[in-house]
Amino acid sequence: MIDNSVEATKAAKVKVQAELEEGLKATKAKIAELKENTKTASASVKKDLESQIDNLEKDQESVSKKLTDLKKSSGKAWDRMKEGAASGLEELKKSYQKAKDEFVNRTDS
Repeated sequence: MIDNSVEATKAAKVKVQAELEEGLKATKAKIAELKENTKTASASVKKDLESQIDNLEKDQESVSKKLTDLKKSSGKAWDRMKEGAASGLEELKKSYQKAKDEFVNRTDS
């Protein structure tokens, strides 16, 4: 019975880590697309968005590091690391959406 519980816990951890990695991968692709789209923007829009994209890329690296640390952790530390990684990913997604919305609004005007 204990073996089944341990295996279930391992499987749940692997699932959570995979979901977080997939979320990071998808967000990374969106950031790359936004970066590519800024190449056609006006100089002022481009300057503002490049700064935001630099920040997004730094945040992306931070989340990536948290995921790496998550894989190495266990027990209560794993739970804390999971929350940190999930929270970091959500903040990255929000920051991306804000930058994208700004790009769309400034290029539509």
